[in-house]
Amino acid sequence: MKRSLGRIGFLALALAVAAGCDDGGSDSTQDMGGGMGGMGGAGGAGGEGGGGGPDGQMVFMQICSSCHGADGGGTSLGPDIRNPADWGYNTYVVRNGRDDLDEFAGAMAAYGENIIDDATLDAIWTWLGEAEKPADGEGLFLRFCTNCHDADGSGGRALTPLMGEAHEVLEKVREGNGGDQYGVANLFMPAFDTDLITDAELELLRAYVESF
Repeated sequence: MKRSLGRIGFLALALAVAAGCDDGGSDSTQDMGGGMGGMGGAGGAGGEGGGGGPDGQMVFMQICSSCHGADGGGTSLGPDIRNPADWGYNTYVVRNGRDDLDEFAGAMAAYGENIIDDATLDAIWTWLGEAEKPADGEGLFLRFCTNCHDADGSGGRALTPLMGEAHEVLEKVREGNGGDQYGVANLFMPAFDTDLITDAELELLRAYVESF
């Protein structure tokens, strides 16, 4: 059982992460490079925040909101990506794109640093991390776990059902799994620290998983 729950991708992020959606064939790097001039650390078309750095919310609205919603809560084109757990994973998805999101209308294109640089991505992750979290176990599960395990915990793209695994939730959520093997959906799982999921919230999650 321990090994089976270790082979999960709990996110998130799973988290298709902040970037626009492909239209099924266009090269977004090329298309956006000409139309928006890139989203550099100095702001580019995205502008700067009050402290002089990139404005994460503004860039998100320009590049990501059409697929992930104005607040990052998801649409029929892309999943909920609020409260991201692993910025390294998020950045990996943006740089490499995703084509395994069958439940959504289109694949996600890859975005190079010429379009949106790492500092701007970090500003986006910071802004998404400020989203208010749900206060109950089901809501927390939908926010942090559904993208990989499906809403009913049946397995999803992580290929790991959670039925009967509630006893392992406390350990695996804190430890994560798979290091930085971001491209292996049934192996990678980010670690969720107490800043992201408190011990009380984790207990709510455990109790909810136990109800499956």
